[in-house]
Amino acid sequence: MIKCDQKQILLPPDSILYVEVMDHALTIYTHSGNYVTRSTLAHLLEMLPTNQFCRCHNSYAVNLARVTSLSRSSGITLDCSITLPVGRKYYEQFQQNFIHFINRT
Repeated sequence: MIKCDQKQILLPPDSILYVEVMDHALTIYTHSGNYVTRSTLAHLLEMLPTNQFCRCHNSYAVNLARVTSLSRSSGITLDCSITLPVGRKYYEQFQQNFIHFINRT
């Protein structure tokens, strides 16, 4: 459940592509639309399944089920052709989580 536009909205984790924080606003991107809320990325990640979502940058977290490729130089590509940056300090942990996720499915 997230609070968006004075309403509580139920978002299934599988519907989330990725999450971005900018200027104290958290935007949750889904195939059906985007939802903006006032929260922190850390707080949202606490509510999502830890084996499915991983932080890849100071400003981004990704649904691992949507990742199609990972590269240090070109970043993360999602199944909807969106490319996101991967931070240097997050790369190793993201790579480990992604490999673990792939092996689990």
